[in-house]
Amino acid sequence: MNVLFKTTSLISNNYRKKFTSSLLDFFFIIVFFILAIAEIKNPAPLPNYLYSLIHYLWLASPLPLAYIFLRLVKLPSFVSAYVVFLLLKLLEYISGIKLSLTGEVLSWNDLFSQSNITIAKHYLTAWPVLLLFLAISLCVILYFISRTFYTTKKNTIVLAISFIIILPFSFYTHFSSLFGEDSIFSRKMILLAKEMNVTYKSWNWPENLQDNGMAMHVVMTSSRKSAPLASKNNKDTYNLEKRAGSAELPKHKTVIYVLCESCWYDNANFKEIITPILNEGFVTFRATSPVYGGGTANVEFEMLTGFPSNSRVLSGIIYQEYATQFKSHTDSIASALGDKGFITYAAHNYLKEFWHRDTVYKKFGFERFDGLYEMSTISLPDQIVAGRKKWQWQPDDYLLYKSAIEHLKKADGKNIFMNLITMSTHGPYPHENDSGEYIYTFELKQAVDRFVDFYKEVKEIDPNAVVVVYGDHKPALNKFFMNRNVLPPNLFSKTGENDNDFVFKWDIKPTDYGDVPVFVAAGNDKNLEKLAQEANNQPYFCVSSLIDKYLINSGLTSFRYNVKNRCFDTSHSYEEKINAMPSWVYSMALFEGDEK
Repeated sequence: MNVLFKTTSLISNNYRKKFTSSLLDFFFIIVFFILAIAEIKNPAPLPNYLYSLIHYLWLASPLPLAYIFLRLVKLPSFVSAYVVFLLLKLLEYISGIKLSLTGEVLSWNDLFSQSNITIAKHYLTAWPVLLLFLAISLCVILYFISRTFYTTKKNTIVLAISFIIILPFSFYTHFSSLFGEDSIFSRKMILLAKEMNVTYKSWNWPENLQDNGMAMHVVMTSSRKSAPLASKNNKDTYNLEKRAGSAELPKHKTVIYVLCESCWYDNANFKEIITPILNEGFVTFRATSPVYGGGTANVEFEMLTGFPSNSRVLSGIIYQEYATQFKSHTDSIASALGDKGFITYAAHNYLKEFWHRDTVYKKFGFERFDGLYEMSTISLPDQIVAGRKKWQWQPDDYLLYKSAIEHLKKADGKNIFMNLITMSTHGPYPHENDSGEYIYTFELKQAVDRFVDFYKEVKEIDPNAVVVVYGDHKPALNKFFMNRNVLPPNLFSKTGENDNDFVFKWDIKPTDYGDVPVFVAAGNDKNLEKLAQEANNQPYFCVSSLIDKYLINSGLTSFRYNVKNRCFDTSHSYEEKINAMPSWVYSMALFEGDEK
């Protein structure tokens, strides 16, 4: 009897342990889903409750995934839950410190960059060390408490299956690099993420953190491709080519790049608005932008460096992802011309910090970068103030061009390179009983008028100035473009009444949506027509290389490489062109070595 009783008691006790362990896992997984969802500050607009449920579970997935991973490597339930919770709070604390010191939130690179770790140790005080000791002590106590529970084989199988199911959702931003950008798996997952409004806002990390929560934010920022490396032979080859380029003499003393925000036209749409630019003697051709409706920084990156922004070497919004990784003297057209005695000036009539331009431009070789704050002493003429509409939130381009003219005059005939980023035509474009074209037309006309006035002043100072005006991307007039067959309906997997309702198909490419205009003037330079012929329909990194070849002669190594390898060859596909540049050229130009 006693033996039977003891056996029965033991079986009941074991069953209770097994059940309790499974229940703990279920409880902690639910808790971590709730914790992660609670961190999402900005609600997403979604069509129904099912979409909302999937959206929030997706964003919350990294936290329970971390718990399940620790359980699968044999850590007890209490210890696994404690470690995950502690790490979450630690990440929040570090992010708060970084935000208060730098204005930026935590990213994956902050956790694993040796330079960041070296800096972080200077902020350590006795209190964090004491708290760390207490945290470890509590972890040890929880470990001994957890020894009263254990995990059954069935529970381990359930955890493993859960891990496999959750993993793709947590790390979907890595699929392109893991399986290839053209793989069906990558495309389908990215399309599903768009459908569920799961978006990595690489251009705005603070907002990305608010939208997606800390855990998903850190995972998303880890998807950046690492900076490439160069061998000794690669370095020797690059430096030899760079020395050859530095010996070339510039062709014009005034070079002005104007990125015209969302400026676009074709023969059937908005052409009459663009005509005043053509009347000033500009040649025009088309280019292929790597982006649509946004992502301006990647376009100017291509124009300033001669590198594609969407190759297999780099990823994301380049300025956002690599600002801290770029070497202090990055090889760009600004630094190349600066080394040849040019004054280098950049200006943007908006916040300097946006896209990290304040950091990037300094590394790119711009001696001065003026933003909206530096333009605060410039007053808008009364007629411009009187003509502003209630929906015009953008700073007027008058401020930009006024600032640029002042600095051009200060140059007093010296060689100067200017990089200007406009703002007047920035979206959104509210629908006024139309598809947004009324407001866009109004803003585009103002932008063109401001530019033409600016160009007339430039010609008075230097009639032979090289002036390049380029549209960074099409405006996000999705419904208008579909109705006018600029973007055919077959490019979209989803359409609707509002521009935000539209979703591109997974296999769409820049050649489908990237057609944008470029305008170039250079006095009576005979190379203009040849430039227009060769550069037509080319990617922007090639366009800038050809402009340099025919009109500037900066000698920038990446430009020279693109020209030698015939980036303008129409027999090569877009994909072949963006992946033609060896990774070591990126490495040497952007990341390795700081010798000037």
